[in-house]
Amino acid sequence: MKKTICLLLLALALCLCACSNTSNEPETPSESSSESTQTDQPQTIHGIWYSAKSQIVLDLRNLSNVSYYLLKVGFYQYEQKMTADFTYQNGVLKMELEDGDSFSWIFDANGDTLFELDTENSDSYVRKDALPEKYVSLSFPDFSKLNAGELVTLGKTSGLEHPTSETLKNAVDSFASMYGSGNVAGSPVITDRISQMGDYVNVDYKGFLNDVAFEGGEAKGADILIDSNSGYIPGFAEGIAGHTVGSTFDVIVTFPSDYQNTDLAGKETVFTMTLNAIYDLRGAFFWDQMIAGTSVESFPEESYAYFLQSFEEFHRLYAYYYGMDYALWLSMNGLTQNDLIAEAKSNALNYLAVYAIVEKNQLEITQDILDRELAILVNSMMSQNEELTVEEAKAYILEHDAYPLHAQAARSVAINWLLEQNQMNG
Repeated sequence: MKKTICLLLLALALCLCACSNTSNEPETPSESSSESTQTDQPQTIHGIWYSAKSQIVLDLRNLSNVSYYLLKVGFYQYEQKMTADFTYQNGVLKMELEDGDSFSWIFDANGDTLFELDTENSDSYVRKDALPEKYVSLSFPDFSKLNAGELVTLGKTSGLEHPTSETLKNAVDSFASMYGSGNVAGSPVITDRISQMGDYVNVDYKGFLNDVAFEGGEAKGADILIDSNSGYIPGFAEGIAGHTVGSTFDVIVTFPSDYQNTDLAGKETVFTMTLNAIYDLRGAFFWDQMIAGTSVESFPEESYAYFLQSFEEFHRLYAYYYGMDYALWLSMNGLTQNDLIAEAKSNALNYLAVYAIVEKNQLEITQDILDRELAILVNSMMSQNEELTVEEAKAYILEHDAYPLHAQAARSVAINWLLEQNQMNG
């Protein structure tokens, strides 16, 4: 009997094998069964997770060796990579820092989602295929090594139109936008006349209401254009005209009735001022005329890449804070990436023109000029950080900003040369 059953089972097996070989196509699961398997199968926390909101990337591919990346705002590139002690238990990932701070994330395996646990605002993470690359901050170009004299065709440098008080403001504004307002103050100082409308001056001032100093009414070393459109309240800048360098005087003004500070609105106040310097800004006006006819046939990438990166950082930062795509942000502001490149090349053109003048005319950048420009940069840095000492500011600039320092000194030399080529007649 047992032998008969075995023979029957063997025959059935052979029959099933024969049936399975009747088709050359292998069996595959249906689409519906495949989708069901993908949907129902829980995911694991292992992988690369990215938060657009926090600009953080977690590398959780190996939970015994977790990396934590802090991204450059607006870029999928990191500025800092850290390691810390991580634990993962019951769906909760926890990071402990050396200073005692801790951060936690909750992983939902079924939903394949990762959330940063925060009592105020939970932040969600998405998976990424690749880790961020290191963000590389470009340095200010060393224009002295770019052979500017060969690259640049300069515009007209002599016989230029002289400025009026009306046209000077535009030249000052454009020059300041290119080099920074603090660098405009590096222009030659006028000492043989009183201040007048259209002058760019440096003053200290302190405001008084009924003989009592008021908050926000004091500044030292303020650079001001003596013009009715100076940006100050009516009469403030105009009151500086008619005074000599080193003199102290009062300017009486009345705040507008709709002034935002209601304590001052419509009130007559007195500003006690000291005129520190009158700057000769004819060079800025001459420069605008010269640069309009200046050209570069082919820009070396290293001449404008630094400026382009700065513009991109600026716009990506704003796009991030407004929660917008970078390209959409540019579009809404009427810009394209090519516009940023053109603006970066415009900045490079100005510095290349500076060095072209220096090289073609064999002008010397002396240590005295470098020291003067260094003092300007030091004052600017210290005004932004009062805790810095002069020596600390100098050391930082010489270590990190040597090329910008040399470029400002070269600009000063080039501007003075341009002034000499266009001396006032009579």
